[in-house]
Amino acid sequence: MNAVHEWARQGQGQGRRTTVQQQPSAGREGYDAYDASADLRQEVHRRQEAVDRCRSMHIRHVDHAWSQRHSDPLGPYALAFLYEQPRGRFTELKAATRLWLAEERRQRRAWVPGEQLAALLAKVNKALASTASFDVRYEFADNVDDGMRPDARFVGLGVSSLDSATASWDDVQQTAGGVGDIFGTAMICLVDGTLMVVEQGARFGIHDMVIQSSMPLIALGSEGMLYPSLHVPAETLLAQGPPGEATARHGCHARELYAMWALNETVWRLDNARIVAAGGPV
Repeated sequence: MNAVHEWARQGQGQGRRTTVQQQPSAGREGYDAYDASADLRQEVHRRQEAVDRCRSMHIRHVDHAWSQRHSDPLGPYALAFLYEQPRGRFTELKAATRLWLAEERRQRRAWVPGEQLAALLAKVNKALASTASFDVRYEFADNVDDGMRPDARFVGLGVSSLDSATASWDDVQQTAGGVGDIFGTAMICLVDGTLMVVEQGARFGIHDMVIQSSMPLIALGSEGMLYPSLHVPAETLLAQGPPGEATARHGCHARELYAMWALNETVWRLDNARIVAAGGPV
């Protein structure tokens, strides 16, 4: 992704040293290596927080969608706009989220994996792209995390989907016996170019979770993830492939990820315009 915040652009993992064995000795080269390691830890910290926040959104999405399926049914998709603000040594991540009701997305044609979600994201992108200045947190989202600061900066998108790899949410509800039988997906697209797919499903064992990430999720000096993860190149995640191929379903979310990528660019542009209008640097 070409358009990224200046402070997020500082090292996108290309050719970057991922470990520093000891405190660098005096000399510019040593300090550059140490600074690079600090940048990497910040990038890893951002990705880990994005996983945690989007996973918590997905869990709540599942709980509410199941409990309200008869009284006030929710649609199968939720969207998170991810923002970062300073906190201590690093930063903290906050989100502004949007849910849709089931009746807002009735589909009369046959369900195709990924197609409906990609179409929804494209519709949102088209609506936002026509605006010159827009704060999605307060003009599009329907919930904003407590403590979100006005100067927080947009760093990416997260999506929760209740569709399974082989069935729509409507069909899943007919066969699920409870919340524990619902295995959806969370997808993340960050402005530094990171793509992540967080999946839970029977193919990985009941209640197991695997993270597919195009960029590192651990670095020396950073806290490790509690969940198993796989490094999957962005090219693989974006390559369209049939569901159920190999143990990790590489390529099964290409439609959604491409649509997220485009929406990510639009929201990043809008956020830069918001910052400039407020007199801040981009």
